[in-house]
Amino acid sequence: MARVSNESPTPESTLVTRAELEAHLESGNPLDLSTRDEAGRTIAGSLLREVLIGKDLLRDPRGLTVVSALIPDHLDLSFCNVPVPLRLPGAKFRDMLTLRGATIAGQLDLRGAELNGKDSAGDALFADGLQVSGNAFLGRLTVTLGAVRLAGATINGQLSLTGAKLNGKDDDGDALVADGLQVGLGAFLEGLTVTLGAVRLAGATINGQLNLTGAKLNGKNDTGDALVADRLHIESDAVLERLTVTEGAVRLMGATINGQLNLAKAELNGRNDEGVALAADGLQVGLGAFLDGLTVTVGTVRLVGATINGQLNLAKAELNGKDNDGNALIADRLRVGGNANLGRSRVAKGAVRLAGASITGQLDLTDTELKGTDKFGNALVADGLQVTGDALVDQLKVVAGAKLDLRDGRLGNLVLEGDVPRSGWHRHNFLGLRYEQIHGGPARSARQGARLLRNADRPRAAQPYWQLADYYARVGNDSASRRLRVRSNVLQSRARLRSWPRFLYGMTTGFGYYPFLTLLWLAVFIGIDTVAVSAHSSDFIPTKAPTISAPLAKDQKPISSSVCDSRYPCFEPGLYATDTVIPVISLGQQEAWRLDDSRAGIGIQATLLFTSALGWILTTLLIGGVGGLLRRN
Repeated sequence: MARVSNESPTPESTLVTRAELEAHLESGNPLDLSTRDEAGRTIAGSLLREVLIGKDLLRDPRGLTVVSALIPDHLDLSFCNVPVPLRLPGAKFRDMLTLRGATIAGQLDLRGAELNGKDSAGDALFADGLQVSGNAFLGRLTVTLGAVRLAGATINGQLSLTGAKLNGKDDDGDALVADGLQVGLGAFLEGLTVTLGAVRLAGATINGQLNLTGAKLNGKNDTGDALVADRLHIESDAVLERLTVTEGAVRLMGATINGQLNLAKAELNGRNDEGVALAADGLQVGLGAFLDGLTVTVGTVRLVGATINGQLNLAKAELNGKDNDGNALIADRLRVGGNANLGRSRVAKGAVRLAGASITGQLDLTDTELKGTDKFGNALVADGLQVTGDALVDQLKVVAGAKLDLRDGRLGNLVLEGDVPRSGWHRHNFLGLRYEQIHGGPARSARQGARLLRNADRPRAAQPYWQLADYYARVGNDSASRRLRVRSNVLQSRARLRSWPRFLYGMTTGFGYYPFLTLLWLAVFIGIDTVAVSAHSSDFIPTKAPTISAPLAKDQKPISSSVCDSRYPCFEPGLYATDTVIPVISLGQQEAWRLDDSRAGIGIQATLLFTSALGWILTTLLIGGVGGLLRRN
């Protein structure tokens, strides 16, 4: 039994005797102080240290267990070799606890303990380089001041911080510093609450699972990060489901997770100084990454150069933040071994970037809402995207005027479903995009295909039209294929010509692809000439003397264009106009009749010369255009 005193305990006069501690160390039975008053629970840190490392003491393999102890001073076990398990559940430390470089054979149990002190650097538990051969149970640990440091520690069993409350931070703004931590089994931090500061696991190795389910990270460090797990190595799963981050970013830069990454229904409400809410550049995931239902309030999600060997699930995600460049999701050069599901997600601000990404399965953008853009007006930047399976863009909703950039992409099947509206599809850049098949309205007709390409960022580029025309040819729709190729070449001709020559070439021959349009213009000019010649018919005279078969009667008038005479070919304004405009045919009118220069005005002469020159040009274009069509066919 411990002695009871009315005086306040001091390190020199503790009420739990050395003999009592040694007796429980020898027997291995727990020393339960929970029913005693404060004085009866007090154990000096120096005494506890002496008992734990003292020589020539009998120690039960079960170690020393003291429940609800009150340790008023600094317990310093730096570089000590504790040969048995150490259990201090429910202990209350009024000063800091130091386990730097210590070695504990077996288990370390600080469940429900309370740390109320800190050193000059702001540390409440200083355990850098700690060696624990068993489990380290710190569940329900409460830290009032300062940080918990486990940098470079080795725990051969489990590390448990389940339900712990870390209310302090060190001078660098960190609440938990576990850089280079080695855990032989899992690290369980479910329900962890951090009020101030960041959680650091940079370069840590966890040979089991990392579980942060339901954790609440309300603090951040001096660089604006709430969780720093760069280069973290996890042999199993990383479970961050329902994680809530109030301030700061989550960093998984260069981390390796051989199992799954689960961030389903997590809420990221903070960002770091670079405007990032989730930084996972270079992340390696052995199985799937589940971010379905993820909510990001501010900042961007970065997966640049990440590799996910299973599926990536971002279905029903809410991305409401963006970085300084206006990006909500940056996944350039992402590698996904399965499907990438962004269906029914909503991007309120900023753009989605998948430039150079590779997806072995399908890309699902069904019912996805892209309501934001980057600073260049892009809602989706996916140039160089590689998708082996289907790219599902059915019912994709894009803010008005925003652009979808799919330049130089490679898709298995482009699936739109439904018809393309008359106004065309979303503004886009398909230059260099290739796909095996297309489904939906554009697969059924060239008109739908033209609507798909109508709002292209470079509307006269040939490749998107030829790519779609190739698809039509492969499925046997030669008519649609030809129409798209003609449309492409017409646009190309428009792009090559400039100003009024382009206008005239297009109006008269359809840029060489509608040569029979020249017939219409020839008819127009024939009509103009017919009207002009009819109005000046009296100005025309025979070109040669008439053939006289009988003597001229006294009352018979000379040959005139206004009267048809059997002695000479009659003057026909319509036929004369045809002879003038179409040079390759002869109806005999120009051979029989000519203008009388002495009577004809300059207007009719200029009209006939002009229409004759145009007739030569149009006829030449007609012959050349028909020959060109025959060669193309």
